[in-house]
Amino acid sequence: VKFVVLFIVPKNQFQTHLRTLASIAKFLNDRSVRESLASAKSADEILAIFRERS
Repeated sequence: VKFVVLFIVPKNQFQTHLRTLASIAKFLNDRSVRESLASAKSADEILAIFRERS
């Protein structure tokens, strides 16, 4: 396992859960995103990658 993603949605928001999961899968499908995340040295760098690429 290289990445673990945790997200929380309200109990009655099943569609939000599915949309979020699909967005994360699409985001992580990009090899350059995965490489950037793997080489990040801090939480700030990880947040910057998410902000730049989303």
